[in-house]
Amino acid sequence: MDLVEVEFSREVAKNLDVNSAIVLKNIELFVIQNTKTNNNFFDGRFWTDVSAKELSEVCNWLSESQIRNSIKKLLNKRYLSEGNYSDFPLIRKKWYSINEIN
Repeated sequence: MDLVEVEFSREVAKNLDVNSAIVLKNIELFVIQNTKTNNNFFDGRFWTDVSAKELSEVCNWLSESQIRNSIKKLLNKRYLSEGNYSDFPLIRKKWYSINEIN
């Protein structure tokens, strides 16, 4: 049996659920990577355009549907911001950034 170490915020898990906390942590890791490489900086913050499909490959125990539901919860509770920074207006891929929560 393979052991998987999963890091997430207990506070987010308490306020929402464990899946949402795991999704948030993984989105945060993509944003941190963009910060380190100085990529995807728009409107004063760093963003990621990671998709539910890509996240389901990283968190292979969560389905795309579970990830999309978690993202909706995170947006509703304002843990995440959503934008569209694609080069072409017809590309509707969603971008996410982490909000500072006090």
